[in-house]
Amino acid sequence: MFRETLSLVVGSGHARATRRKPLSAQDFANERLVLLNKAFATRRYIDEYCTRNRIRPQVAIEVSSISAIVEIVRRGQLATVLPDGIAREHTELHPVLLDPPLPARTAVLLRRKDAYRTAASKAFVQVLTELTENFRR
Repeated sequence: MFRETLSLVVGSGHARATRRKPLSAQDFANERLVLLNKAFATRRYIDEYCTRNRIRPQVAIEVSSISAIVEIVRRGQLATVLPDGIAREHTELHPVLLDPPLPARTAVLLRRKDAYRTAASKAFVQVLTELTENFRR
């Protein structure tokens, strides 16, 4: 349906808020982070990135709410990793490029080929398709 990219994100008062040059994985390892807890798929992507790059993240706070992360980052000096779409919705959040970049992930809709489809499921697929087409523009 669509690809979602993840970015390191900081608040306006963070020293890296105006940085244009990509941050190395080693420098990323030195950032104090607020992250979703390990029950979230996003966290698994972050942990896999760290493992692949042989770094240990400095997790200062773990939470179970993206809105809590947004507020903590917006008001403080901690960084986080969020989907780009969320970061774009908040003007006081600033993405920081990483080198190598965080992984992208693909959202898909799985359906059995010959399964019966209710009118509601067909309508859902239609709405989802229209939304993702608008997302790509």
